Amino acid sequence: MFIKYTTEKLECEFTKGKFFNDEIIFENNKYQIILKGVILNNTDLINKYGKGNWEKTILYLIDSFGNSFFKFFIGSFSGILYIKDTSTLISFTNPTGDQKIFYAKTPEGIIISSSYKSIIQHFNSCNLKLNLDKNGAYYLLTYGYMLEDFSLIEEIKRLTAGNYLEFQNNSLKIHRYYRLPTTVQNNLKENDIIENIDFL
Repeated sequence: MFIKYTTEKLECEFTKGKFFNDEIIFENNKYQIILKGVILNNTDLINKYGKGNWEKTILYLIDSFGNSFFKFFIGSFSGILYIKDTSTLISFTNPTGDQKIFYAKTPEGIIISSSYKSIIQHFNSCNLKLNLDKNGAYYLLTYGYMLEDFSLIEEIKRLTAGNYLEFQNNSLKIHRYYRLPTTVQNNLKENDIIENIDFL
Protein backbone atom coordinates (compact mmCIF):
# COMPACT_ATOMS: atom_id res chain seq x y z
CA MET A 1 0.00 0.00 0.00
CA PHE A 2 1.38 3.39 -1.00
CA ILE A 3 -0.59 6.64 -0.60
CA LYS A 4 0.45 10.08 -1.78
CA TYR A 5 -1.87 12.84 -0.63
CA THR A 6 -1.67 16.49 -1.60
CA THR A 7 -4.22 19.28 -1.37
CA GLU A 8 -5.11 18.53 -4.97
CA LYS A 9 -5.52 14.74 -5.03
CA LEU A 10 -5.12 11.34 -3.43
CA GLU A 11 -2.99 8.79 -5.30
CA CYS A 12 -3.12 5.13 -4.26
CA GLU A 13 -1.10 2.05 -5.18
CA PHE A 14 -2.39 -1.17 -3.68
CA THR A 15 -1.67 -4.82 -4.33
CA LYS A 16 -4.08 -7.30 -2.81
CA GLY A 17 -2.36 -9.85 -0.60
CA LYS A 18 -3.14 -13.44 0.23
CA PHE A 19 -6.17 -12.45 2.33
CA PHE A 20 -7.90 -10.73 -0.59
CA ASN A 21 -11.40 -11.68 0.64
CA ASP A 22 -10.90 -9.56 3.76
CA GLU A 23 -9.24 -6.65 1.97
CA ILE A 24 -11.30 -3.76 0.67
CA ILE A 25 -10.76 -1.02 -1.85
CA PHE A 26 -13.92 1.02 -2.00
CA GLU A 27 -14.98 4.50 -3.06
CA ASN A 28 -18.29 6.35 -3.04
CA ASN A 29 -19.28 10.03 -3.06
CA LYS A 30 -18.32 10.43 0.64
CA TYR A 31 -15.33 8.16 1.29
CA GLN A 32 -12.38 6.33 -0.18
CA ILE A 33 -11.39 3.28 1.87
CA ILE A 34 -8.48 0.86 1.70
CA LEU A 35 -8.44 -1.94 4.27
CA LYS A 36 -5.56 -4.42 4.25
CA GLY A 37 -5.11 -7.55 6.32
CA VAL A 38 -7.41 -9.94 8.15
CA ILE A 39 -10.42 -8.93 10.25
CA LEU A 40 -11.27 -11.96 12.37
CA ASN A 41 -14.63 -10.60 13.54
CA ASN A 42 -15.99 -9.21 10.26
CA THR A 43 -18.84 -11.76 10.16
CA ASP A 44 -19.76 -10.91 13.76
CA LEU A 45 -19.85 -7.19 12.92
CA ILE A 46 -21.96 -7.81 9.79
CA ASN A 47 -24.45 -9.81 11.86
CA LYS A 48 -24.42 -7.40 14.82
CA TYR A 49 -25.27 -4.34 12.73
CA GLY A 50 -27.42 -6.21 10.18
CA LYS A 51 -25.94 -4.57 7.08
CA GLY A 52 -25.69 -7.69 4.92
CA ASN A 53 -22.08 -7.35 3.72
CA TRP A 54 -18.69 -6.09 4.84
CA GLU A 55 -18.61 -2.87 2.78
CA LYS A 56 -22.01 -1.69 4.07
CA THR A 57 -20.97 -2.57 7.63
CA ILE A 58 -17.78 -0.50 7.32
CA LEU A 59 -19.76 2.46 5.94
CA TYR A 60 -22.20 2.16 8.85
CA LEU A 61 -19.32 2.09 11.36
CA ILE A 62 -17.76 5.19 9.79
CA ASP A 63 -21.05 7.10 9.83
CA SER A 64 -21.79 6.01 13.41
CA PHE A 65 -18.38 6.14 15.09
CA GLY A 66 -16.32 8.53 12.97
CA ASN A 67 -12.57 8.48 12.54
CA SER A 68 -11.96 5.57 14.93
CA PHE A 69 -14.50 3.22 13.33
CA PHE A 70 -11.84 0.47 13.18
CA LYS A 71 -11.61 0.24 16.99
CA PHE A 72 -14.15 -2.61 16.75
CA PHE A 73 -11.95 -4.69 14.43
CA ILE A 74 -10.09 -7.72 15.75
CA GLY A 75 -7.19 -9.03 13.71
CA SER A 76 -4.09 -8.02 11.82
CA PHE A 77 -5.03 -4.98 9.74
CA SER A 78 -4.13 -1.52 8.56
CA GLY A 79 -5.83 0.94 6.29
CA ILE A 80 -6.71 4.35 4.96
CA LEU A 81 -9.92 6.37 5.10
CA TYR A 82 -10.25 9.52 3.02
CA ILE A 83 -13.24 11.71 3.94
CA LYS A 84 -14.00 13.76 0.84
CA ASP A 85 -16.14 16.60 2.18
CA THR A 86 -13.57 17.60 4.85
CA SER A 87 -10.46 16.55 2.86
CA THR A 88 -9.34 14.47 5.84
CA LEU A 89 -7.01 11.50 5.49
CA ILE A 90 -7.01 8.87 8.26
CA SER A 91 -4.44 6.07 8.44
CA PHE A 92 -4.61 3.34 11.05
CA THR A 93 -3.02 0.12 12.19
CA ASN A 94 -4.21 -2.55 14.60
CA PRO A 95 -3.73 -2.44 18.40
CA THR A 96 -0.61 -4.62 18.31
CA GLY A 97 1.04 -2.75 15.41
CA ASP A 98 2.08 -5.87 13.49
CA GLN A 99 0.77 -4.27 10.28
CA LYS A 100 3.38 -1.58 9.81
CA ILE A 101 2.46 1.87 8.53
CA PHE A 102 5.13 4.47 7.80
CA TYR A 103 4.53 8.11 6.95
CA ALA A 104 6.44 11.22 5.96
CA LYS A 105 5.36 14.80 5.48
CA THR A 106 6.43 16.36 2.20
CA PRO A 107 6.31 19.96 0.96
CA GLU A 108 3.10 19.19 -0.94
CA GLY A 109 1.36 16.85 1.55
CA ILE A 110 2.00 13.43 3.06
CA ILE A 111 3.19 9.98 2.00
CA ILE A 112 1.83 6.89 3.78
CA SER A 113 3.00 3.38 3.02
CA SER A 114 3.24 -0.12 4.42
CA SER A 115 6.72 -0.18 2.85
CA TYR A 116 9.56 1.89 4.30
CA LYS A 117 11.50 1.40 1.08
CA SER A 118 8.69 2.89 -1.05
CA ILE A 119 8.84 6.17 0.87
CA ILE A 120 12.62 6.34 0.44
CA GLN A 121 12.24 5.68 -3.30
CA HIS A 122 9.64 8.44 -3.57
CA PHE A 123 11.89 10.94 -1.77
CA ASN A 124 14.81 9.99 -4.04
CA SER A 125 12.71 10.29 -7.22
CA CYS A 126 11.56 13.78 -6.15
CA ASN A 127 15.09 14.82 -5.09
CA LEU A 128 13.92 15.42 -1.53
CA LYS A 129 16.58 15.32 1.16
CA LEU A 130 16.70 12.49 3.70
CA ASN A 131 18.63 12.74 6.97
CA LEU A 132 19.90 10.10 9.38
CA ASP A 133 17.92 10.01 12.61
CA LYS A 134 20.64 9.67 15.24
CA ASN A 135 18.17 8.62 17.95
CA GLY A 136 16.75 5.92 15.67
CA ALA A 137 20.27 4.65 14.88
CA TYR A 138 21.12 4.67 18.59
CA TYR A 139 17.99 2.64 19.43
CA LEU A 140 18.72 0.12 16.70
CA LEU A 141 22.36 -0.32 17.71
CA THR A 142 21.60 -0.45 21.45
CA TYR A 143 18.36 -2.44 21.60
CA GLY A 144 18.24 -4.16 18.20
CA TYR A 145 14.91 -2.51 17.33
CA MET A 146 13.24 0.90 17.15
CA LEU A 147 11.37 2.56 20.00
CA GLU A 148 8.23 4.65 19.66
CA ASP A 149 7.77 6.18 16.19
CA PHE A 150 11.47 6.45 15.30
CA SER A 151 13.14 5.11 12.16
CA LEU A 152 16.64 5.42 10.72
CA ILE A 153 15.52 8.44 8.69
CA GLU A 154 14.40 11.66 10.39
CA GLU A 155 11.69 12.40 7.85
CA ILE A 156 10.03 8.96 8.09
CA LYS A 157 8.03 7.93 11.15
CA ARG A 158 6.22 4.74 12.08
CA LEU A 159 2.60 4.78 13.18
CA THR A 160 2.69 3.05 16.54
CA ALA A 161 0.29 0.38 17.79
CA GLY A 162 -3.16 1.54 18.88
CA ASN A 163 -2.83 4.94 17.19
CA TYR A 164 -4.23 6.52 14.07
CA LEU A 165 -2.99 9.40 11.99
CA GLU A 166 -5.21 12.30 10.91
CA PHE A 167 -4.03 14.65 8.16
CA GLN A 168 -6.12 17.71 7.32
CA ASN A 169 -5.24 21.22 6.08
CA ASN A 170 -1.54 20.25 6.01
CA SER A 171 -1.73 19.50 9.73
CA LEU A 172 -0.75 16.09 11.10
CA LYS A 173 -2.18 14.73 14.36
CA ILE A 174 -1.70 11.35 16.01
CA HIS A 175 -4.59 10.02 18.13
CA ARG A 176 -4.65 7.01 20.47
CA TYR A 177 -7.66 4.73 20.06
CA TYR A 178 -6.46 1.70 22.04
CA ARG A 179 -4.25 1.12 25.06
CA LEU A 180 -3.41 -2.36 26.33
CA PRO A 181 -5.03 -2.86 29.72
CA THR A 182 -2.76 -3.25 32.70
CA THR A 183 -3.62 -5.44 35.63
CA VAL A 184 -2.02 -4.70 38.95
CA GLN A 185 -1.94 -7.59 41.39
CA ASN A 186 -1.14 -6.21 44.82
CA ASN A 187 -2.76 -8.82 47.05
CA LEU A 188 0.37 -10.99 47.38
CA LYS A 189 2.37 -11.09 50.58
CA GLU A 190 6.08 -10.38 50.54
CA ASN A 191 6.99 -13.97 51.47
CA ASP A 192 4.81 -15.33 48.64
CA ILE A 193 6.51 -13.00 46.17
CA ILE A 194 9.97 -14.10 47.29
CA GLU A 195 9.04 -17.80 47.06
CA ASN A 196 7.50 -17.40 43.60
CA ILE A 197 9.96 -14.89 42.13
CA ASP A 198 10.86 -17.27 39.28
CA PHE A 199 7.22 -17.56 38.24
CA LEU A 200 6.33 -13.82 38.42
